[in-house]
Amino acid sequence: MIDLHVHSTYSDGCDNVETLLKHAEKNKLEVIAITDHNTIEAYKYEILDYKKYFTGRVITGCEVSTILEKDIIEILGYKIDVVRFDKFLKQYFSDERKLEILKKGLEFLYRKADEKGLKCDKVAYETLKSSDILTRLFNWEIAKHPENKSIYMQDAWENNTIFIRNYLSNPSSEWFIDNSLDYPSTKEVIDEIHKAGGLAFVAHPLEYSVQNIYDILDKIKKMGIDGIEIFHLSANIERRKGLIKYAEQNNLYMSGGSDYHRIDHPLKHSLVGDLRFSLVIEKNIIKSWINEV
Repeated sequence: MIDLHVHSTYSDGCDNVETLLKHAEKNKLEVIAITDHNTIEAYKYEILDYKKYFTGRVITGCEVSTILEKDIIEILGYKIDVVRFDKFLKQYFSDERKLEILKKGLEFLYRKADEKGLKCDKVAYETLKSSDILTRLFNWEIAKHPENKSIYMQDAWENNTIFIRNYLSNPSSEWFIDNSLDYPSTKEVIDEIHKAGGLAFVAHPLEYSVQNIYDILDKIKKMGIDGIEIFHLSANIERRKGLIKYAEQNNLYMSGGSDYHRIDHPLKHSLVGDLRFSLVIEKNIIKSWINEV
């Protein structure tokens, strides 16, 4: 089994690299990729000694926020030269830039909360750190006050994934935050992954609030994408079949992962191999590309 979509404390995961690797070893995974959001810090430090904790194979990875028109589309880079790719990431995702984006997002959300009459204990901007997570500072804070539930979006209550996909990243939502000037374009990220010797995959295509994901995939295919993350909890068996068919017809590679953040994730994104996790991802889905580049 494999898990090629895992987050650590270097982005918004709750487990450090050592804990993740021990967890992967316990689950008898054969290949794992730590794909933190917009950073490869895990590979610069701890993971160099991964054989102490994990007898399987670790491939380098990163999940990058990109802009396609006004939609945020996340691209997974695998088998990248982390030193080279880190230089690119720092152009868009330095601590200073992340702090600016965070402040801008909070200012907007606090204004919306005031408009809606939502109770929210606001964080002092001077106390913010670049590692702080926007949805945890706002969406979780909203849910601390039961009186908000009757006037807040019910599907987003205590659910950061829904809040991000259906509201923050959805151009038709009144909660939409326009990051089109903050993040690199999808094409630029694909090109930079290739320059770093890696392969680029569209992450969890069925999570995006778009009318027709296949229209989006057609656009990204023309940009030189290598593959699609097909095995993910957002894709049930029937919809997964559609993605597999698309990949086969367009000569695209396949990947899969749990999108693990923490063991008590509300959408049950446990690590592949956990008893409570329904998705089994076999190594044979990556045999066509795992030894490339």
